[in-house]
Amino acid sequence: MPTVRQSVNVGLALLLSLLVFALSHGGPSALNAEPMGVECLRVGVGSVAASLISISDGMLTVLRDGSTNASPLDEFREIIFEQAARARRSQLPPPWTIWADGGAVLLARRMGGGSTAETVSVVGYGWECTGLPLASVRAIAGRRVLTGSAVERAAFDKARGSPPVSEDELLMAGDDGERPLPCVVEAATEAGLQVSVGTDRMLVPWDKVRWAVLAPGARPKAEPAGHFVELADGTSIRVRSLEVSGGLLTAQDGFARYVAGTGGPNPLARVRVYSDSYRYLSDLEPEGTSLRPLLDVVWPPQMDRAVSGEPIAMAGRTYPKGIGMHTQTEMTFRLRGAYRRFYADIGVDDAGKAAGGQAAFKVVGDGRPLHDSGPLTAGYAPQSLSLDVAGVDRLTLMADFSSPVAAGCFADWADARVVK
Repeated sequence: MPTVRQSVNVGLALLLSLLVFALSHGGPSALNAEPMGVECLRVGVGSVAASLISISDGMLTVLRDGSTNASPLDEFREIIFEQAARARRSQLPPPWTIWADGGAVLLARRMGGGSTAETVSVVGYGWECTGLPLASVRAIAGRRVLTGSAVERAAFDKARGSPPVSEDELLMAGDDGERPLPCVVEAATEAGLQVSVGTDRMLVPWDKVRWAVLAPGARPKAEPAGHFVELADGTSIRVRSLEVSGGLLTAQDGFARYVAGTGGPNPLARVRVYSDSYRYLSDLEPEGTSLRPLLDVVWPPQMDRAVSGEPIAMAGRTYPKGIGMHTQTEMTFRLRGAYRRFYADIGVDDAGKAAGGQAAFKVVGDGRPLHDSGPLTAGYAPQSLSLDVAGVDRLTLMADFSSPVAAGCFADWADARVVK
C-alpha cells in the first residue's frame, strides 16, 4: 500500500502533467484562479468595480471593499474584465476564422468532426468547443484569405454578405489554380470538409480549402438571445448558460459546449448579459427608417457600428453596442408600452473629429418631444440620456444638422437601450 507521501507525490505529478499538457496544447486551463478585476455595468445607470469571484446559477459574486457580495446577474448588462486590456493580441489571423449564427466569431487553431456528422469540434487559443451544429455555421475562411490580396478578401466578403440560397459555396485550391465549387457541405472532419456535388461525394482536405460560405436555408431570422461572451483575441460566442469559477468558464448553447480559461494569454474580455429586463435597440428590428442623402451620397444607419462602418467611438472610448446614423436620419422602434426608461450616450463619432463634425439629437415618443440635445461636436464627451418612456408605443430617434453644416456628421447612439 502506498504511503501518504507517495500518494501526494503521485497526485502532484499528475496535476503537473495535466497543466503541462494544457499549456502545450493551447487548451483551456485553470491557472488563473485568483479573483479577477471587473467593471460591472448596470442595466440602468452606474457600474460596480470589484473583483469577480464567480458567476453561477444566475448570481454574480464579487469581492468589494473586503466584503463578498452576491447579486442577480440580470441586474447587469455587461461584465468587463480588466485583464483583457493588458493581454497581448496577435496581429496575425488564426489558421481559421468561423462565423456562426447569433454573431459568433470563432478564431480557431483547428477544426474536426463532432460526435455526429451534424456537429463540429473546434479548438482555439485557450478554449475548446464540442457539439457545434454544422447548420449554425455560416462561413469559414483560412488565414491566407484574410491576409491575401484585396481582390481575394473582397470576393469572400461579397459571398459572405450575399450567401447562396440553395447550395453552399466553396473556394477550393487545385493543381490548375483556385476555383469556386457549388456543393453541399455535409460534415467537417479532421482531414477536411466532406461535401457532395450532385450525386458525387468527395473530401476536400483542409489545405485545399480557401473559404466556404454556407447557405442559411429557409430558417427564419431569430432575435439574438443568450449571453454574449468575448475573449481577448476577438473570439465571441453566444450561449444560453454560463459558469465562471476557479479560473475556468464553462458555457452551453444547445448542443454546443464551450470551455475556456479565464486568464493566460487569451483571457476572458467581457460578458454581455442577456435578460428580459432590457433590450439594446440595435438588437431590435426598427419599424421604420427615414433618411435623406447628403450630396447624393446615401448613409444608411448601422447597428453596433458608426455610420462610417468603424466601431462606435466618442472622446476616445469605444462602445460595442449602439446605433450609428448620419444627420437627417430617423429610426422608429415599436415598444408597445413595455418599457419604463430609455438610456443612451449620444454624441458625434470620433471619426468626424478632424472635419469638425456636428449633429443635433432628438428623441420623440408617440409624437411627443422627449429630448433635444442641441448641437454636439465631435471630440467632446458624450451626453448621457435617461428618459421616461413609460407607456410609449413608438420611440423615434432623430439625428439632424446643427449650424453651421459640417462634414463628418456621424451621430452615435451608444449603448441605446430600453429598460422595463
